[in-house]
Amino acid sequence: MRVALLIVLAGCGFKGAALGSGDADVAFDTALVTGDTRTGGDAGMVDAPTTPPADATPDAPPDASLPKECPTGGQKLGANTFYFSSNGMDKKWWEAEAACEAMGTTSTLPVHLAVPTNKGEAMQLGSALAPTPWAWLGVVQAVVALEGKDDNWFAITGGTAYRNWRVGEPSDGGNAVEVSAENFAQLYTDGTMNDTKGTDTLHYICECDGLAADPAAKLLVPLEPPF
Repeated sequence: MRVALLIVLAGCGFKGAALGSGDADVAFDTALVTGDTRTGGDAGMVDAPTTPPADATPDAPPDASLPKECPTGGQKLGANTFYFSSNGMDKKWWEAEAACEAMGTTSTLPVHLAVPTNKGEAMQLGSALAPTPWAWLGVVQAVVALEGKDDNWFAITGGTAYRNWRVGEPSDGGNAVEVSAENFAQLYTDGTMNDTKGTDTLHYICECDGLAADPAAKLLVPLEPPF
């Protein structure tokens, strides 16, 4: 009778008949370890992991045969490549930085908001920006305390940022003391800069110079207000 019962159960597709509770636990744990989370038709059971054919070729890394280079479509100015946003593509500062970083992939060099390193480069960028009146830069102020308006400005790639302020700037929106009202730098066509709110929607300039946005610097960027 036992032999007949096993034959009947096997014919009905009953997978659990030949496993004790301990064996079922081992089968389930083994599937989790191998990363196979596919479940069979019966609760508590998993399919055995599929073993690839012996002659299968593993996938190559995405950038294994591709050169590390700047994305196409940029404008070479000096040693670096810059990308100027198109009309109608104005963004808040956080959105602009994210758009620049998204340009970089595993097959290209990283991209970030432009960071002028001297007056000549700032003026060259401003000239190339025209006739667009202004654009975001990767220059940000970390407000640690109520300090001076020109304190704590840093580059998104790390380190203290170069500033070429327009006369009367940075003004922090005309406040008598620093109250963190304007903590993001924009560039004018004459190469001078102004501090303004990150929630303004402006053109932006991306840069490919072999550097990535510094995670430590990004932690200092003031958070986007909830509006």
